[in-house]
Amino acid sequence: MKKKLLLATLLLSSSFTYSSSFHLSPEVKFGPYIGAGLSGAGLQAGIADTFGLEAIYLSYSYTSADFLHIDQDKLKTYRLGVQHNLMQNRKMSIQVEAGMVEYSGNRKYFIGNQSHERNASGTSLSSSWVTYFNDSLGFRVGATLNYIDRRKTFLPYSTSATVATGLVFNF
Repeated sequence: MKKKLLLATLLLSSSFTYSSSFHLSPEVKFGPYIGAGLSGAGLQAGIADTFGLEAIYLSYSYTSADFLHIDQDKLKTYRLGVQHNLMQNRKMSIQVEAGMVEYSGNRKYFIGNQSHERNASGTSLSSSWVTYFNDSLGFRVGATLNYIDRRKTFLPYSTSATVATGLVFNF
């Protein structure tokens, strides 16, 4: 999967000659547990106004959750995304991303003072709604859904969701 992401990076860098600007979008993440609050961050970086799309970018995010100081879970996502304009005046857009998620978790047991570690990978999908204030600055809000076989993690379900919000800069 990392080879595919490297190939996507090469495609993005080679298509830069067809682009007129950069796309950059930092984000903060909330989840994956109820009440977890602010639990991660991410960044989208790519090119804007290319191949008939508003942007093509690579997305990376990191989410960390601690449940009752027993389970500690970390999720890293690597996705390729596109942003498409929904209106003629470029005020609203939608983003769609697909890629992979890497999981690492640690569970501590009270009896015997033992801890176990698990690592797994799976699929990550994300979608966001973008509203622009002007040609260079926008606000986005979206959700990410990760699928990892729960038998390979300490997560209660095979799916985990996070909500993200961020700014979009085109320059």
